[in-house]
Amino acid sequence: MNCCMRHVVMMMVFFYTLPIHAEVLQPLSVSQNNPALLRFFNPVAIATPSNGSTLLSINQSYSSVFLADKLPKAKHYIADMELYIAELKIMHSLSPTSSIYIQLPVLRPSSGMLDPFLRHYHKALGLPNGGREYRPDNSFAYQYKGVSGGWDSQPRWELGNIQAQWRYTWSKQENLQIASALAVKLPTGSVSRGWSNGGTDVALSIITAWQKHKWASHFEVWWIHPLKRQDLGSPIGDYIRSNL
Repeated sequence: MNCCMRHVVMMMVFFYTLPIHAEVLQPLSVSQNNPALLRFFNPVAIATPSNGSTLLSINQSYSSVFLADKLPKAKHYIADMELYIAELKIMHSLSPTSSIYIQLPVLRPSSGMLDPFLRHYHKALGLPNGGREYRPDNSFAYQYKGVSGGWDSQPRWELGNIQAQWRYTWSKQENLQIASALAVKLPTGSVSRGWSNGGTDVALSIITAWQKHKWASHFEVWWIHPLKRQDLGSPIGDYIRSNL
């Protein structure tokens, strides 16, 4: 399958802490906004809240996406959209070593307005336009047609897949913290419009966080196991995702 993809992502993160604690250093909330991958467990790096605290955050991203299985005309799959995502995250410390997280995403795909700007931007830098030149500017399409079904989405507000996880800190030294996590993705997104695979995913992670003065690093590696082992007639395998 030949794929062409363009992403322009702008993120704004707001934090509110109950009770008030100094949560200065947070990992970057980098998210994979490929619509096909949003159908499955989609990990985002998050920090462990201080003992006894509850941390609420709202992450927002805006992406320009173009994906096609074949050019100049898509045969089975096309994603041509601008995608706004707002995620409410609730993080609560249960004890000095364990904490829980709940992630509630809301999606708004649309035809958008960035195509002319991106076309001129790519032209000015001598870059290819990723196949987007084969479709009208600011048009919307999110479709998949397979032998065993597919989807045809519309530009509208969507509920994404709710995720929850429990983390346990195994080692917490002066500058280094090592933890593990158990997570679950609930298929609350629409299957018929392509925002969920219709099954529950479970995931395990190893997390390391290092901090010294104002320098910090955060790394997570996830093993994801979809409990639904068939998707549109094709087998689904386990996969690995990482966040840095």
